Amino acid sequence: MRTVSSLILLSWANIKRKKIGSALISITIALATLLFMTALGSLGGFDRPIENMLRKLNASHALVGFDARIYNPGEIKGWWEAHPDVASVTPLLPKVLTASRPVYQDRELGPLLKLTERPAQPLEQDRLEFLEGEPAAFPGHREIWISNSVARSAGIKLDSELELATAEGLIPYRVSAVVVDPHYSSGFMNPERAWIGPGELAFLFPPGKLHTYTLGIRVREISKLEAVWGEFNRHLGGGFSGSYLSHQAIVNSYAFMIRMLGIILLLFSFFSLVIALFIISATISATILESYRTFGILKAQGYTPRNIKHVYQLQFFLISIVSIPFGLAGSYFTIRIVMSLILRSIGTASSEVSFFVPALLTFVGLASLILLITGIAGGKAGRIKPATAIRYG
Repeated sequence: MRTVSSLILLSWANIKRKKIGSALISITIALATLLFMTALGSLGGFDRPIENMLRKLNASHALVGFDARIYNPGEIKGWWEAHPDVASVTPLLPKVLTASRPVYQDRELGPLLKLTERPAQPLEQDRLEFLEGEPAAFPGHREIWISNSVARSAGIKLDSELELATAEGLIPYRVSAVVVDPHYSSGFMNPERAWIGPGELAFLFPPGKLHTYTLGIRVREISKLEAVWGEFNRHLGGGFSGSYLSHQAIVNSYAFMIRMLGIILLLFSFFSLVIALFIISATISATILESYRTFGILKAQGYTPRNIKHVYQLQFFLISIVSIPFGLAGSYFTIRIVMSLILRSIGTASSEVSFFVPALLTFVGLASLILLITGIAGGKAGRIKPATAIRYG
């Protein structure tokens, strides 16, 4: 029975004898770890800061848009206010969807705009976070507040002019604030929402255009939102012909890009891991051919097949306990950088990603997988007969 120390010494000797191969395997394992952990962090770490932002701004769990020529605004608002599962609703917010894209510095922007009037009374629900400009209850005359995603994508500066398309032609509005709009700051909404002052729509559009509203709704429990929405549709006697933006759709609009990034990284980490395991298996097979006589001598000295298999498991486990932590450390900083860049759109740089448990599971999982593969590949060396190895080695 061989001691653990002798097995470790043999494993360490194998690593030193094949420095370049060991370094290549170490780099591949570290890269696979970095990609895998970054993917996990991207897929699982983004929802919490979004939820915190929505909670901080007391955002509506759903936005219902409708045409006052089809539905009575007072009745719609009254139904939601009276429902026992509804905590609060916003005032009816008049809005108009622009017929063409706004113009900034003689070029059209990408998204259309939902021009929405901010009421004179400060809103406790659907608050805004001001990133640039002076906080106020509502924009002044000929002023407009745009979301950070619109400002960033078009390079719009504070106090610059944004021209809005109306029946009278292009009318310039001064960008007096860049804000985090809880429902429309993801950059993946089209049309985007922009805020103007109370009564401002009447200066831009004829009365025949002023017939659409948005109503924000907060429920007591988000889990009941879809059930309440179903009741509302049944109350109307069928399908609702307006628009409905749910809480989950809002969260998904923010998380879309980073989840796609996470899926791509997960695929690359899988391929990297497969390559690492293939290199490990190929390295062991090559070593068996090169050291055929050595294995016979070891077995003649009393090493069992299990001992020889353990030599390879220890060899690559030693490489893993060095390379996996390097990959985890790299993923920690990568996740924080990626998250901070993306979370700027919601006015925060705090990623709040839970790292310890996923890192521990990744370490245990990858190390166990490497031990399994090396055990299978190393078992071939353990089956070599001493006499055969010495004769033909």
